[in-house]
Amino acid sequence: MQNNNNLTPIEVPEVVVQRLPIYVRVLSQLLNSKVEVISSHQLGELLQMTPAQIRKDLSYFGRF
Repeated sequence: MQNNNNLTPIEVPEVVVQRLPIYVRVLSQLLNSKVEVISSHQLGELLQMTPAQIRKDLSYFGRF
């Protein structure tokens, strides 16, 4: 994976890679339901994860 700021390769933990399809599935369902914005707290409640873990996972891929 490349970091867009300086194009230095970054290591993404395997556990984060394994959670990506879960994020995609839930976010796709939300988008289909016309939800365009969601907080990490709300997403955490849906996924039974902490908001901090969601933010940490997604931080590997840029700022949101």
